[in-house]
Amino acid sequence: MAEKWTKESVLNFLRENPLASMAVNGEDYPISSLVLFYADDGFNVYFGTGRESFKAKALLKDPKISFSCWKSGAALMQWSGKAEEVTDKKEAGDRMDDVAKETRHLPDFWPPLLGIWKSDYILFKVKTDFLRVLDLDDLHIKEVAPKFTDFRF
Repeated sequence: MAEKWTKESVLNFLRENPLASMAVNGEDYPISSLVLFYADDGFNVYFGTGRESFKAKALLKDPKISFSCWKSGAALMQWSGKAEEVTDKKEAGDRMDDVAKETRHLPDFWPPLLGIWKSDYILFKVKTDFLRVLDLDDLHIKEVAPKFTDFRF
């Protein structure tokens, strides 16, 4: 039997659900936040935030980051990688445009989130190194240990 989740179907899911919870190492404890993101064909994930935000400051000190994104009745995706600042102004502008295009279809979209590029923002590129998928198409977990589909990059 073929796996339900392929790299192509995972990428499609991420593009259809571009809102994730992210976690980083804070000063004394882990911190999390919601981010709108864009995933490119190579599973690089881009998101912007205020340059003075806790997540930007934390990532500039320690680039390790993890994300989770889910849709009821579909899947839970968890992934991790290392973040780096996109310093090229044109690339940063292009990727922020990609974030805007990917997220405008969200039913609970909050437009002020995209106003960030009008302020002193920083754009991060996260090179995904690990991603796992838990299929949620069944409302009842029948196994003691749910089966994840794992991908390494």
